[in-house]
Amino acid sequence: MKLNQSNPKMWAAALAFVTLGGLASCQSSTAPTETPSQQAYDSQAAADVTATAIGAKTDGAGAILTDALSIGKGGSVSSAQELGKDSPQSRDSSYDPITKLHTITFTRSASANGFSFNGQHVYTYTFYDTTGAPMAHYQKGVTDKLVIGEKGGHTATTPRAAIIDSSNGSWTITGLASTTGDPVLNGTFKRAGQTTLNTAWNPGRVITHTFTINYTNDTMKRDLIDGYVYLIGTGNSSFTAVGPKGGTFTRTVQITFNADATATLLVTRTTGDGSVDTFTIDVKQGFWLRDGR
Repeated sequence: MKLNQSNPKMWAAALAFVTLGGLASCQSSTAPTETPSQQAYDSQAAADVTATAIGAKTDGAGAILTDALSIGKGGSVSSAQELGKDSPQSRDSSYDPITKLHTITFTRSASANGFSFNGQHVYTYTFYDTTGAPMAHYQKGVTDKLVIGEKGGHTATTPRAAIIDSSNGSWTITGLASTTGDPVLNGTFKRAGQTTLNTAWNPGRVITHTFTINYTNDTMKRDLIDGYVYLIGTGNSSFTAVGPKGGTFTRTVQITFNADATATLLVTRTTGDGSVDTFTIDVKQGFWLRDGR
């Protein structure tokens, strides 16, 4: 089912999860006492949701940042995603000459090898020159910063998880005019919605999730083969989920973005015994790889 403006029910459902997620985060963490194994299952659930939500090939943060770097270098959403074989199915754009704010609204979808997604996005962005002044359009060697926001509604499916949720991100990319260094990323990315898990530890488990990822001085790299952007650096996340019986669990997640396009997640059981679970995820595929490093 395609997620676009002609399908308002799915779009409205995705946005409704923002409210659900906000309510979940306000609940007290009074879930029944869990065994260490159950706490580990919760941590793995957080890792699976995080992997899907930030994956490039699941239309998560990686795809958005691929678009952002392409725009910041004078390209477009289409040119960013054609390399990944999932170009937008529809697109509309506008520009305000007073505020110098660009807006792009588009939908896209893809399906292959057990992975699929449908997404609708709205990007708003402004270019800045090396002095910090806003610019009407990109100019090579002059444009040094891009400030970009994103709001979206998504469905994404992997062999381990199926998500329907909404997104809200805000990033600043600097160093675009440099000829010797890579651009640097700072910002936040929020997701809120529902996930159905399909793993050995969480078979058929349904949770309502909300979390925010913070990116701090991360280096942006583009894969020369598939064109997707990946990061080298660190980030952190606060993750809250509610199960079908109302039990709430929270996790803090320390993220290390690795040079091989994986990420290491250190997941602290903040509503459990305080132990730290470690997972490795593929940030391009949007998929859990293994427990441990």
